[in-house]
Amino acid sequence: WGHNAILRVAPFMRHCALSKLPGKGSMSGEILSHDFVEAALMRRAGWSVWIAYDLPGSWEEMPPTLLDELKRDRRWCQGNLMNFRLFLTRGLHPAHRAVFMTGVMAYLSAPLWFLFLGLSPALLAVNVLSEPVYFSQPYQMFPNWPEWHPEWAARLFGATATLLWLPKLLAALLFILKPSQWRGFGGPIRLLFSVVFESLFSAALAPIRMLFHAKFVTLGLLGVAISWK
Repeated sequence: WGHNAILRVAPFMRHCALSKLPGKGSMSGEILSHDFVEAALMRRAGWSVWIAYDLPGSWEEMPPTLLDELKRDRRWCQGNLMNFRLFLTRGLHPAHRAVFMTGVMAYLSAPLWFLFLGLSPALLAVNVLSEPVYFSQPYQMFPNWPEWHPEWAARLFGATATLLWLPKLLAALLFILKPSQWRGFGGPIRLLFSVVFESLFSAALAPIRMLFHAKFVTLGLLGVAISWK
């Protein structure tokens, strides 16, 4: 799991030597986000690959500040965009192809969100400031009434809320149902409060990350490469 441990060192050395991606520009060169690429290569070689979600601890720490985390995100963003080139590699399991696509969308969603936030008020301003045209054709018998679809907004909000909060709630429920596990989190009440506070902090930081990720994706697609030292 990440840098914590590598089981079966011999096949890892045999199958996971990462070569440079051919070509020029920011989407070529050294692979910058390697963990899932190595997992895909191990699986292609016939080995079983698991995410060890039940490890008791980790020596890998989070970056100490938001800016340090965003610096790491710059490399991860570039690496995930590069990994999209591996999507059609022969012999990969469909699950790993899905992981590559998920990694791309984790960052490509930022400029899409930014674009959505920009177009939404623009569209609203057009609808509010322009005069509705009820009769667009000569001798038209029935008017064209303006159409509003608030249910579309409700579906979008519902789908987004489900994607954001359902994993958190299911994880909390999983620990609450196992008393031997939630004791390490201070009990069920504190665990639920942690979920609430984490959601609030995530919501506050999400627009900041969105702006930086949109910048990272744009620079990557424009060919501004980075190096990993």
